Amino acid sequence: MISKIQSSDQISDEIKKKVAQIFDDMNKKKIDKEIVKKKKEREKAQLATTKKEPEEKSPWTWYTEVGYTNMLNSNISNISDSKTQYSGGNVIAMTGIEGDNVTTLKNGWGSIYQINSSSNLSLYASHASSEQNRATSDENDTQSFSATYSKFLKKNTITSTYSFTDSNTRRAADTLTRNLAIDNRYLISDKFKLLTGINFGTSEGDQNLSNLTKRNSNTRKKGFTIGPEYYFTPQHNIRLKYALTGTDAIADYNSLEDETVTASYGKNFKIGNLGLTYSISDKKYKEADTVFIHPTIIRKDDSETKTVSFSGNLKQLFSVKSEKLGMFLNTISYSTSWSETRSTGTLLQHNFKKESFTFGLTKRIYF
Repeated sequence: MISKIQSSDQISDEIKKKVAQIFDDMNKKKIDKEIVKKKKEREKAQLATTKKEPEEKSPWTWYTEVGYTNMLNSNISNISDSKTQYSGGNVIAMTGIEGDNVTTLKNGWGSIYQINSSSNLSLYASHASSEQNRATSDENDTQSFSATYSKFLKKNTITSTYSFTDSNTRRAADTLTRNLAIDNRYLISDKFKLLTGINFGTSEGDQNLSNLTKRNSNTRKKGFTIGPEYYFTPQHNIRLKYALTGTDAIADYNSLEDETVTASYGKNFKIGNLGLTYSISDKKYKEADTVFIHPTIIRKDDSETKTVSFSGNLKQLFSVKSEKLGMFLNTISYSTSWSETRSTGTLLQHNFKKESFTFGLTKRIYF
């Protein structure tokens, strides 16, 4: 543009000088603005480099949770198929509630301490209160505590858990249970793992004037588990587990040996996680309960249990655009399960079948 003005015969020299001066001033202002802009960018970069390092993140993660569970059971009192039982060697009618439901409210507090990049410690305490709709035998208040240490190595994942439970059955004696379990998952290949574990435990009944024989069920147990796991993908696996547990009781008719084989299948979907489980159990007791049940028949139970479960969080079920709402739904988990158990035994009262359906919601809050 300046060249055209300078070469035009129609524009006077005076005007040409003024126009050139104007363009020269505009160019200077442009250069000044670029200098100021670059100066501000330098100052911002210097400020960023001199800014204090963020505070180190705490190794502790704390949370609390509240949960609601409702279980529908077709035979909550385990009434035998024949509606009869042995008592003192005689066959008598077996009475009780069959179809019933139990509602449980639970509040838990937990924390996770990240010891280092390969190990952590988890602590959890809870209180649960259960109310039964028709009968009362399953109504209780339960306090529990557990501590779990996990160590992640190149080929091994070692987990050690101690748990304590105080189960206050409202119309029976309290039971105090302690258990220590040590498990290891050994990585044979990217898809194949071997699970091994040992466990020790005790159970103590609060014997009182209303429960004069509760101490007879005090037990000490020890056992082990072993079995393979195969992962088709990280979200798709099958597992086979064998468990053998020996239980010694003060009264030998409560002492037993329990062999259980469990096969399970797991698959994670977009809306939740599917689990299928089938287990068979063989329980052999040491001797007969000659006083209360039968003078000669020693108890032996064989049971078969099938379970279908599906669980996840509400964010997986509902598609939401709001990030805030999505984070809220992500902290609410749901669980559903259906289970069927078939038991056959040498004693009439342990021949029964029952089904149960359970639904639960849990809201967790981190702080």
